[in-house]
Amino acid sequence: SDTNGQSAETLTSMADGSLGAALDLLNDPVLKEQEPLIAALADLHNQSTSVALDLATELSKQPEGLDTIFDVMHRLYRDALLIRSGAGDSIRLTYPHLRDGPVRELVSHFGVDALLHRLTIIDETRRAVRGRHLPALLSLERLLLALGAPAGREEARTGLI
Repeated sequence: SDTNGQSAETLTSMADGSLGAALDLLNDPVLKEQEPLIAALADLHNQSTSVALDLATELSKQPEGLDTIFDVMHRLYRDALLIRSGAGDSIRLTYPHLRDGPVRELVSHFGVDALLHRLTIIDETRRAVRGRHLPALLSLERLLLALGAPAGREEARTGLI
């Protein structure tokens, strides 16, 4: 089916061509439920602070899936950046089947600089949780509030300034 083709294409992209990694991802509980996560992430800018905080709480309940959660976030915003910068047709997207849905939502709302900044925030949060062992809930709350903030106001919404 088309859904299986989309899943295979996404897994192949996320596994960076490694069959073993792709097989491991088949059983990843986060990836099995990634479509609602992606939709929620793409809509954060339309939602209240409480929606972002509730999503952070749900995500923090999956500590073994945090790497995958960060990977999904990173790849979603990367796809949006590629399309926004005009490279979406020449560079392989992780979620090409979402191009006219959640990815388009991000592209229509954020410019290149805002998308680059969000990618940086995602990577910094991932490193902070992994390397410094910061609490996942607090880190995810700050991250999701920043992702949903208007461009240029990411730090103001998280209380970083």
